[in-house]
Amino acid sequence: MSALIDYSEQVSEYAVLGFSGIQLAFPQREVVSIDLGTDIDTSSAAGNRIGSLVNAGRAWSVYALSESLDVLRQLPGDRRFCVSFGSGRDDNSFALACERVEAAVLDHGGLVRPLPESILMPGMPMKHCFRNDNGLVLVSEQRGIQDYLLALDNVNG
Repeated sequence: MSALIDYSEQVSEYAVLGFSGIQLAFPQREVVSIDLGTDIDTSSAAGNRIGSLVNAGRAWSVYALSESLDVLRQLPGDRRFCVSFGSGRDDNSFALACERVEAAVLDHGGLVRPLPESILMPGMPMKHCFRNDNGLVLVSEQRGIQDYLLALDNVNG
């Protein structure tokens, strides 16, 4: 599993995805597009993918996660947005369905804190957190979630 973001070089701009009562932040530079959930083609669902999203002639596999970060097999009705990562040209491309997405800018990244060792689980794609007006935000990055989804694909086969 790859290492997550080196917070010695702090990220200050995040895209915060909200779904099932949790918030998950990614560096804004990793977000390729934000589309409407109605653009997801659920007829192409297979395995852990709830469908696909085609944008500018490129395709992204779409996933939905629960509050416990389990992969959902169907698109929940409250997922109004789809956030894409990667170029859409290779296996490193995927999208996450979410209820909301908003920007968060942290001054000098100083509010990002490591998660306590006692709650970290093997393979967990989040190692840091910060607070916003809606509560605790878990911080990940594209590669961490990508590796996590790949591991779940291997388990759920």
